[in-house]
Amino acid sequence: MMGYSFQAVQWPPPALGVLDITQVLYGGISGDDLTDRFLLPNTDLMTDLSPWNDVEQVCAGLGKAWGFLCGEERAFALTANHNTELVFTEFSYFMPLKVSAEQRTGGMGVLIQRPDARDVAAHMFGADASLLQEADLHDACAEVCNLFSDCVALHMSGNSDVTLDLPFLASQADYDQIAAQSTVTAVYVSSSRSAQLFVVEYHIFSQPH
Repeated sequence: MMGYSFQAVQWPPPALGVLDITQVLYGGISGDDLTDRFLLPNTDLMTDLSPWNDVEQVCAGLGKAWGFLCGEERAFALTANHNTELVFTEFSYFMPLKVSAEQRTGGMGVLIQRPDARDVAAHMFGADASLLQEADLHDACAEVCNLFSDCVALHMSGNSDVTLDLPFLASQADYDQIAAQSTVTAVYVSSSRSAQLFVVEYHIFSQPH
């Protein structure tokens, strides 16, 4: 861990219980090779990676966190192509991350497609995918946002406390506002046979009202 202190709201997430978070988040990653073509919102609002943003550690943490939640590790990679907008998904969850010493609110978002939402919910609730309700998928995706936020928050600032807020589901209008008014630091992607999973880190996060 990187010597920062955190004030986390509702942590550990209720469905996860008490766990050794460093063991879950950090370690080797495995998975298929990832494509080098990626999508990104509003490229005019991009900022450089922070010097304390350890890409390898973030990717490893995301892979371990997904493995814990879904039962199968996935490889994550920092995107390299910033040419096109990300597509809104029905499971688009966001979390504000307040960096008190810098007087700014950053954030992170996860854009989860239905196949991944179904898989993670089935594993978390120990149920056959055919028996899941829509609410189960949304609960599972909120937990993904909760756990992923810890991977990102460690790299938001080099000298500040980071306060984690609660995850929220974004509507299409919410997403459009976030994409238009927030400043993106990095986008990480993980690809499977059936879906792509995007994790977006924001230096400045514009929370919908």
